[in-house]
Amino acid sequence: IPQKIRIYLSFSMLFSMVYARSSGMNVIKRVSGRTRKVPQLATAKMSKTAAFSASDEIIAVREKNVLHITLNRARALNALSIGMVKSINDILFGRTVPLFFSSDGDGVRCILMEGAGDRAFCAGGDVRSIYESGRNEGTPADHGAGKRGLLTSDFFREEYLMNHALSLLEYPQVSIWDGIVMGGGVGISIHGRYRVATERTKFSMPETGIGLFPDVGGMHFLSRLEGGLGVYLALSGVRLEGNDALYAGLATHYIPSKRIEEFRRALYGSDLCADGTEVTKLLDAYHDPSVDPLKSSLAKNREDIDRIFCNKRTVGEIVSLLEQTASSLGGGSEFARATLDSIRAKSPTSLVVTLEGLRRGSQLDLGDDLRMEFRMGQSFMREGSDFYEGIRSVLVDKDHSPKWRPASIEEVCDNEVLSYFAEPSDGDLDLSITKRKFSAKL
Repeated sequence: IPQKIRIYLSFSMLFSMVYARSSGMNVIKRVSGRTRKVPQLATAKMSKTAAFSASDEIIAVREKNVLHITLNRARALNALSIGMVKSINDILFGRTVPLFFSSDGDGVRCILMEGAGDRAFCAGGDVRSIYESGRNEGTPADHGAGKRGLLTSDFFREEYLMNHALSLLEYPQVSIWDGIVMGGGVGISIHGRYRVATERTKFSMPETGIGLFPDVGGMHFLSRLEGGLGVYLALSGVRLEGNDALYAGLATHYIPSKRIEEFRRALYGSDLCADGTEVTKLLDAYHDPSVDPLKSSLAKNREDIDRIFCNKRTVGEIVSLLEQTASSLGGGSEFARATLDSIRAKSPTSLVVTLEGLRRGSQLDLGDDLRMEFRMGQSFMREGSDFYEGIRSVLVDKDHSPKWRPASIEEVCDNEVLSYFAEPSDGDLDLSITKRKFSAKL
């Protein structure tokens, strides 16, 4: 692209070396690494496109008032590594890219986030690496305590910090769910203002199937969905299509895949104001009104979902209702049978802890919810947790035959559940940095 400036930054240097290349000139600038207090992600006044690649896995491009972040790990379905999460945090907090931060009013007024390739926005966090850390780093007693220097705690600490920061941005974040979006991929987008579904969207929070729980703020946003939708999605891990996501309020807009590039160019070319009005108008203009959320599978099964999952205090009560509905007169409900089979395959501990987490999360703001989730997550990192068995069965041995302990929801005792909400011995999640950087929003 003529006149394009590329800026390459090294995270390992005290001062970032910025190499700018444009037609007819080569310029080298030294940029101080000090952090500026600009929570709005305002950027330096620049007339040309600016780009940087913090690593091969995160690419950010400045196009006028749009900061376009691409998760660039297509072969792994753009699953988040801790390096990717740290790179995004460095962008959000201005630690490494001071050139993109200024208060002159001509800065970034929208974040556009996409996944590389044509299969996924982001398939979640790199749980295989977390599993390997729990198996091979330190001693078994080190894990589950919130101890720094171990991936079993550092990954969640960095990821939840990122989730919280994204929720506090003053400018809109637009995430394009053109493909798979699961787990951590939901967390990196759901707390922003806009999420765009397409006909290729495959949304799910499948954590109970790997001995974990729907985190990244899941206890907060799922508990706020209407009726029994949040509990249903959290326990079953069901995969949703784009119109399902729109129906549930998880997606805010629906744009066909073939029009995403057109939308992107229009966003780049727009003169955006600080309140995001133009972004909203543009999304509304590209939204496909022919997509009817009321024809989604969620809408079709909504009556059963609410009756079975809404305001139920125990997983046992939910399972009992599913059994009754699946075997009722007239052939029973195919929805209930499929859901019952799905839930029976999940970790009993994960199911019971998740339901309790949703109950608590419904009463918390996002920051307090993420602190609670850090406690829950650390508990799942303890030796003997179902998390290790879940990852073994799905990603290591791939036999898909986990041996959960305990093996039934009836065997999950109350005291064990309560232990998942206790403060780790090395302390709670510290979100004070987001309070300092985004104090105007708190």
